[in-house]
Amino acid sequence: MSFYLLFSVNISAQNFWENTYSGMLGQAAYETSDGGYIVSSTESSIMNVYKLDLLGNVEWKKRLSGFYEGSVVKPTLDGGYIAVGRAQSSNRYIA
Repeated sequence: MSFYLLFSVNISAQNFWENTYSGMLGQAAYETSDGGYIVSSTESSIMNVYKLDLLGNVEWKKRLSGFYEGSVVKPTLDGGYIAVGRAQSSNRYIA
């Protein structure tokens, strides 16, 4: 089983919090406008997008079927998110 360690530190490298998430292989994490984080991961050959609050607690999880590798998920200017992953049926990347 894989684990993903995510932690928050300030500019002086003081640790605010850290969480370990089991069963996911994290690939990208970005801060969101509400102070939380958006994370892409691969879990059991499915791409997942997690929204975390500012303390690293999972607010929601979105499974993206048809993908097997999560590459990047980023916040968009309109408050949404865009995810790019690799599709199972080909070597194409789909956003």
